[in-house]
Amino acid sequence: MAIENGNVYLNHAGGIAKFLVSGGRQIDFEIAPDISEQDLQCMLMSAPMGALIHQRGELPIHGAGLVSPKNDGVTVIVGNCGAGKSTTSAALANQGWHLIADDICRISPSPQQDETGELVVHRGYTRIKLTDDACGRLGFDSSILPRVSSFVDKYFWEAPHIGGPEYAPKRLILLHRPSGTAALEWGRCVGEVAIRALMPHIYAPNIGSTINAQNSMFLLSRLVQIASVYVLFIPAGVGPKEVADEITRFIHEDE
Repeated sequence: MAIENGNVYLNHAGGIAKFLVSGGRQIDFEIAPDISEQDLQCMLMSAPMGALIHQRGELPIHGAGLVSPKNDGVTVIVGNCGAGKSTTSAALANQGWHLIADDICRISPSPQQDETGELVVHRGYTRIKLTDDACGRLGFDSSILPRVSSFVDKYFWEAPHIGGPEYAPKRLILLHRPSGTAALEWGRCVGEVAIRALMPHIYAPNIGSTINAQNSMFLLSRLVQIASVYVLFIPAGVGPKEVADEITRFIHEDE
């Protein structure tokens, strides 16, 4: 990766693709002759998309955005690799939640930001990427699902309900699976603690820290002021359906 005058140059592993992201509006690319359109789309929706969002002065959060049946704004599901972001999001979507975005939630000031200071979460990619094991846990047949790409061993699952173009952020839930957790438990983060908890979940942070650091921190600080930040501690062996049920229960009671 290289950054010059705000332009971001990215090379995919093995040199099979090169990307130039410029102005928050355009992604130019060169790809090897044997790269399929499906493979290209998968690559575009990762670091190049994160760079594009940072260039626009917006905040990309690495997580899934969903709207609960309460229709009270977006709940963003975040967590470290292996915490169950995608499987939990798919389980929630299968229970009737509306999916807004998978993998990257793009957050920006609302059009009335000068007057209200509010933020919005924009609709993004609305197919959830699941491993074969995750499909099995959710009762999905991966053999009939399209593969994400030739180099990503995951499958696309189409959520049955898709949300509108943008919503206010209501809450963020950080899934955490520490050793020794005996039962599903909730915690809440506020202020600087919430900011520190969410900073590792900014998408493409190395790019953002170079071209959008000040604005990213401003938006993140504003986000934790207007949206609640929770941590759900999950014991080993608790599956995505149980986690989704607990989140639904909690949201129903959350005022």
